[in-house]
Amino acid sequence: VLDDVIVRVEVRGDGTATTRSGAGIGTSEEELQAMFPGQLQPTEALAGGGTAFEFVPEDEADLEYRAIFVLEDDVVSQYWAGVLPGAAFTEGCL
Repeated sequence: VLDDVIVRVEVRGDGTATTRSGAGIGTSEEELQAMFPGQLQPTEALAGGGTAFEFVPEDEADLEYRAIFVLEDDVVSQYWAGVLPGAAFTEGCL
């Protein structure tokens, strides 16, 4: 919540929610790259490092939105999506 508005949703652990494209916990890096060709940028999502990708929309009307996928052993272990700037925060809920 930022300024009393929900700006980000996080999916972790046994979460079964997926993106509109079907990405979710357990999706492989290869599958992510196929779902979002040319739209994933490597990013530092967590202070501890690790592998993470930021989905950057192509449609100009959606440029304020982001999804961050964190991978462990080449599969998504958690992800979050929302509106900038909240979607880009590395620390999650405070």
